[in-house]
Amino acid sequence: MDFDGRRKAILFAIFSSFIFALRSSIIKSTPVERVETLLFLRFFLDLLILTPFFLKYRHVLKTQRLGLYLGRSVAVAVSIYASIYGIKHLALGDAIMLQYTLPLFIPLLHWVFYRKKVSSKSIYLLFIGFVSLFFLLKPNLDILQLASIASLSVGVLGAFMAVTLHELSKTEHIVAILFYSTLIAGALSVVPCLHSWEQVPFSVLVTYIVPISVLGLIYQYLITHAYAWAPPHLVGGFIYFCVLFSALFGWLIWDETFDAMKVISGILLILCSVMMVRENNLKADPEIQH
Repeated sequence: MDFDGRRKAILFAIFSSFIFALRSSIIKSTPVERVETLLFLRFFLDLLILTPFFLKYRHVLKTQRLGLYLGRSVAVAVSIYASIYGIKHLALGDAIMLQYTLPLFIPLLHWVFYRKKVSSKSIYLLFIGFVSLFFLLKPNLDILQLASIASLSVGVLGAFMAVTLHELSKTEHIVAILFYSTLIAGALSVVPCLHSWEQVPFSVLVTYIVPISVLGLIYQYLITHAYAWAPPHLVGGFIYFCVLFSALFGWLIWDETFDAMKVISGILLILCSVMMVRENNLKADPEIQH
């Protein structure tokens, strides 16, 4: 791998982290209260923006794996719902840090789905990671707070989506994966709106919802290219700039602060997650590399 490729990967990873944090800040500040409404509008606008792209590549959309797509799309919809809920109800830095725990859960899901042995080093890292999570949430039973559980579940669901992505990539085109995930998850998002819909003024739609959708697509583009130019253990270390940017936005906009316990536990959590990515990458595990 050449130096120019690594440099591009690092720049794209850092910029994608900034975009993700900016998007999360807009979600937190949007006046739309109903998470169900935000979820539906996000998928609707994504599909609207991507329709010309899907039409251009419609020849790759044929599939025989709708069952797996359905399972993954349920995880996508629930994950985004939980992510929005956590961002709206927690300090922004806390919510993003909890949601970025995906590397801790991937080895566990590998064991569940593939019966792949978890190395002793991974077990050690998992233990430290989960202990740091406990202190990040504070040992005063905040871990029972619904918003904290929702944010943490995003990491679990993200690990599940990574595993299913690898399965789908064996036979499916990446455009097909994006199409069915957006379409099915978008269709599922209609269900909660049937009994819980919030009217959204056009000004709010333009000011908040459209930027949320556009920034989400820009993030996907940037992070995909970052992983294309460098291995996961390198990119993974820099995408955690998202936590830093989120904490900065939280401090500037909502006067959120980190106490010493949160700072230490956050650093431990990020280090464990990055080392877990590196550990799995060294074992050349294909689930991690996609």
